Amino acid sequence: MKKILYTLAILLVIIFFKQLQDLTLDLGLSWTVSFSLPYFLLVLFGILLGLSLRSSLKRMPKAVRILIVVVAALLPFGAGFIFH
Repeated sequence: MKKILYTLAILLVIIFFKQLQDLTLDLGLSWTVSFSLPYFLLVLFGILLGLSLRSSLKRMPKAVRILIVVVAALLPFGAGFIFH
C-alpha cells in the first residue's frame, strides 16, 4: 500500500510541478526555494519508494536489490527534470 501512495505522490508532484512552484512563490518563499522544492519532494518520495521496495525484494541477490532501490530512488528526480 505504501508503494502505491509514494508512486501517486510522485505522479502528483510531476503533474502539478509548475503549480507547486507558483504556489510557493505566492506564499512568499524565495525563488531558489520555490524552484528546488518540487525536486526535493521528488527525491524524498523516490527514497521512500526505494526503501519500501527493499522489503519486498528480500529473495533477490544483494547487488540486484541495491541496484533496484537506487534506480527507484533516482528515477522520480530524473523524470521530473526531463519533463520540466
